[in-house]
Amino acid sequence: DEDLVVVRTQPGFWESIGRLFDWRLEDGNVITYRRNYLILLWEIIPPMVAFMLIIVAAVALYSYLDVSGPLFYAGVLLLLLFDLMWLLWRYEDWRNDIFQLTDRDVIDIDRKPFGFGESRKQAPLRNIQNVRAERPGFFATLFDYGDVHIETAGADSDIDFDRVPHPSQVLSDIFRRLEEYREGQLLKDGETRRGEYAVLLDVYRQEMEQDRIPRRTPPIDE
Repeated sequence: DEDLVVVRTQPGFWESIGRLFDWRLEDGNVITYRRNYLILLWEIIPPMVAFMLIIVAAVALYSYLDVSGPLFYAGVLLLLLFDLMWLLWRYEDWRNDIFQLTDRDVIDIDRKPFGFGESRKQAPLRNIQNVRAERPGFFATLFDYGDVHIETAGADSDIDFDRVPHPSQVLSDIFRRLEEYREGQLLKDGETRRGEYAVLLDVYRQEMEQDRIPRRTPPIDE
């Protein structure tokens, strides 16, 4: 027989770019969600406006006031560099705020850009008591984004997937994982009970073989 060779292909360039902006990524048992693209657009508008203002101001100074020289160009480049860092910070802040759904937990992760801190809320699926989705306002309904509220047992343990695209799909994912988890628990409990019954039956047989259990009726010869 010929040996089976498994070849793992690396994702292409455009596929990698798409994964950077994809709002829903499913990798094995983990589904990762990001906030709506409109939130990203709103976040990057200020640095983009600042970029245009820097360019306009630089052109105006150069054209009308004849300002030039190494210090002028260095200042413009420095401002543009700070603006680029501001833009990257806003993008990373959007990209690092993620929500995850596994086969056991729901997780809300809020990371600061470039490793400046992280906060995490996590709750087991078994603790979920209620889940609801809503689209607050006209624009949320128009662009199909909203909030998914997950109520769990325990104080201050509720989790919100806020401003996610297609909240009805997120809700469907959660209900599907809940059903799979409960079915798995039923199977596990059934196997546990069958194991316990097998042990009890084995103990009972051993006791019967050693005549440690009194008979309910006397033998016939008595």
